[in-house]
Amino acid sequence: MVDDRGHERRAVPDPGDAQHWPDAILKRTYTNIVCSEVIEHIPEPRKLMEELVRVVGPDTDAVVVSTPNEPLINHLKSFLVSLGVFRWLFPNISKDMTEEWHLSSFDIPLMEKMCDGLFRIKKIQGVPFRWLPVRYIFTLEKIDVDPSTRVST
Repeated sequence: MVDDRGHERRAVPDPGDAQHWPDAILKRTYTNIVCSEVIEHIPEPRKLMEELVRVVGPDTDAVVVSTPNEPLINHLKSFLVSLGVFRWLFPNISKDMTEEWHLSSFDIPLMEKMCDGLFRIKKIQGVPFRWLPVRYIFTLEKIDVDPSTRVST
């Protein structure tokens, strides 16, 4: 895509409610879909996943969703609080992420639940390290449902 100044744009943000995308978004499919550090802020995260699956097309290479590992982050914060150094190191940060701005506390089981019937989790990457995953990066694959196996109601 070329912007109004003639510059090529590889990524174009589409504004909208993450739980109810406008037709301008839903009428297209996307080559790569990245949803980084969003799902934990959404009142109904399953609806976000339903919207994501709607824009996956035959040419979609990747669907990537990242989220903080809330249980680990809160455990690390509690440890620093018990040492008496948390407020010294992080004077402006809440002791619990859900007290501040996150509506959901994500971990692998919750992401599996959000993906159920929509996506298969192909890969989970822990960041910064596999053994200390403060963040998770999930690479997803849309589950194709064979129309001939659907039950009519």
